[in-house]
Amino acid sequence: MAAGASDIINSKTLEQAVEPLMAKGQYGPRHLQRHLWCLPIPVYDDNDPIHKELASLSGVLRIKAAEQWSAIRDGRMAKDESVSVVVARRELRKWLATSPEAAQVETLIQQLLGLRGDSAATTDGSARSRRD
Repeated sequence: MAAGASDIINSKTLEQAVEPLMAKGQYGPRHLQRHLWCLPIPVYDDNDPIHKELASLSGVLRIKAAEQWSAIRDGRMAKDESVSVVVARRELRKWLATSPEAAQVETLIQQLLGLRGDSAATTDGSARSRRD
């Protein structure tokens, strides 16, 4: 489930959970890749309903994101505006912030990692869970 793994790694849930562990640079927290593995990211299990739903939503979001970007790109090109990678990331992030599917993905990732919506990694590198 590479798509689901990508969703987990790129999720706001994971970012917020490891942010307290990240070095703070001139432009904010950095080096996410050094700390994301402190969280209990499980191996994909085809029998786990959360994994299956996350994989399904990942596919839906990829299709919708491609459609959204195509519409954004076409609209910007019609107005002779920039269609750079920076623009693509900014516009797709705005769209994802309002997408019900993206919200569902975040909720599933919270469940999968055993994190609350307000969770954060502790200073020893372990994640706080609902059991705390």
